[in-house]
Amino acid sequence: MNKKTTLLLKGLAKILNNFDYFKIITQSGSIKELKLNLRTIGSNNVEFHHPIPSSTKPKVLLISHELSFTGAPMVLIKVSQYLQKQGYDICLISLQDGPLKEEFEKINVPVIIFNFYDYNKPQFLPFLKEFEFAIANTCVCYNFVRLFEEEIPLIWWIHETSFLSDFYRKNRNFRKVIKKSKNIAVVSNYTQKYLEKYNKNTQKLGYFLEEFEKYPKEKSDTINFYIVGSIDKRKAQDIVVNAILALPQKYLEKTTFHFLGRGAAFFEKLKNRTKHLPQSIWHGLIKSREEYQKALSQADVLICVSRDDPAPVVVTEACILKIPSIVTPNVGQSEFIEHFKNGFIIDNENYIQLKDLLIKIIDNSHLLDKIGENARNIYQNNYREEIFDRKIKELIKRGE
Repeated sequence: MNKKTTLLLKGLAKILNNFDYFKIITQSGSIKELKLNLRTIGSNNVEFHHPIPSSTKPKVLLISHELSFTGAPMVLIKVSQYLQKQGYDICLISLQDGPLKEEFEKINVPVIIFNFYDYNKPQFLPFLKEFEFAIANTCVCYNFVRLFEEEIPLIWWIHETSFLSDFYRKNRNFRKVIKKSKNIAVVSNYTQKYLEKYNKNTQKLGYFLEEFEKYPKEKSDTINFYIVGSIDKRKAQDIVVNAILALPQKYLEKTTFHFLGRGAAFFEKLKNRTKHLPQSIWHGLIKSREEYQKALSQADVLICVSRDDPAPVVVTEACILKIPSIVTPNVGQSEFIEHFKNGFIIDNENYIQLKDLLIKIIDNSHLLDKIGENARNIYQNNYREEIFDRKIKELIKRGE
């Protein structure tokens, strides 16, 4: 019997001996979550414990729904570093464990993995009073947020977009929280458009990124188009593949398309469709930050034609490196892009339009340096730390 099965059986046995645990089980929103909860009960990790040392510094609580190397959790690393520079001690609570936990601990941010908030509310609330304010990252944290929204000043930082409608319909507690929340921040106008259906009391808070140097560009006889991100339907790499396959041969020979990111069945399907094309290179998962920055530095144009992408970090990183991006209206940074001035914009789901744009870019490749210079201003005007500093101070004051 493996460890997971053993913990499941232990959890079931404990429930039969202590009916207080039924409250935990009723919080399970899926079979996967039910199994997680049973294993947690079985491993004796139900009680709330915190590793926060005593300190005279003011404290800030950050809340994340998970700790994977994905956009929303990753921006909390930068927020933590910013708040530390402002003189705060930081604590992070995550509703799921993950590899990003180690990155927070490297910058001296203690991490608490805390699933059973209802069950532990009497233990948790006194601990909560130690914090000056809290930042709850993503709407998935709603069950946690509803327990303390009235207790301390809270900034609820929403990254989701089209997902919100379905989430709102299915979750009664989320509807209650979102309607009464007084201090909601959103990462882009695209996110705000969805959220204002349920609460108009929103303010924009984009993330910030530190600048990094562009690695030397290797000599190339082709225009290098980069497509970066998880290979899945939401990121719409299938639209890019359709456009590549529609390109006339004389234009195809002038290009190289680099796909960076991991995936499963969707990845393999798209890779197989382009296996006869030497111009299509599938790099898979890039495993280090340095390797990633070296790869992105080789791009002439970034393609990000996602079906739903509130504010993809890679587009902002491309702006830092003076690389223009092709986006759709469903990419958050589209609000800043002027076609053929500081980037390119096409309609959603339109691979023919993308194909035609690729041809136009190839025919006018001498314009890319100037468009890239202009793209840099998107970063300068929207994603620097000074801008984040001003906006978060406004939000904190608003929530007091």
